[in-house]
Amino acid sequence: MLPNKSFFDFCHELLIKYKKNKKISMISGFNPVTDYKIARSYTFSEYPVIWGWASWRRSWRIFDWEMNNWPQNMKAKWMKRKLKKTFFFRFYWEKIFQDAFLKKNKTWDYNLVYSNWFHKTWTIIPKYNLVENQDINDQITTHKNNFNLKIKKKKLKFPLEHPRRFLVNSDYDKIFYKKFYNFKFFFFNIFFARIFKNLLSKFI
Repeated sequence: MLPNKSFFDFCHELLIKYKKNKKISMISGFNPVTDYKIARSYTFSEYPVIWGWASWRRSWRIFDWEMNNWPQNMKAKWMKRKLKKTFFFRFYWEKIFQDAFLKKNKTWDYNLVYSNWFHKTWTIIPKYNLVENQDINDQITTHKNNFNLKIKKKKLKFPLEHPRRFLVNSDYDKIFYKKFYNFKFFFFNIFFARIFKNLLSKFI
């Protein structure tokens, strides 16, 4: 991970500013959305972006590595009734969370996403990308996304311009999900794979 200097200044200032605000769980230095202009120095997102980030002890206290309440939430249709997510969104993330609960993948960030969504906390996203991810290998995880690791870094200007409204930036999040998580492609991929598997089993 290669952050620029403004990443540290950015985190330092906001760690102090939001120290007692439990709605904010983390401060990210990574912004992969290059075709959306954030009006001020940062915005708020519902998605935890972990490629270069800072947080507080209180955020780790709500992190549930085991995802102990996931089976109950899955059964209660938590993502539909509480988070109000669409069908394709739910299909994608419920598969991810189920695999994370069963420890079928080789990562921990999906567990973090689940914990943050369960507690309805937000992530701070900088106006520009402040870090460059260097940790590239061939490790296989259960799910894939379309993140581009070659996004250039750019320094933030100080003093910071704080958002006028304390709200999740839904426009940013929509672009984020559409660009980096192809829910519909994932759905049809799994759907037709299951059909093929069932047909194949009849002839074996």
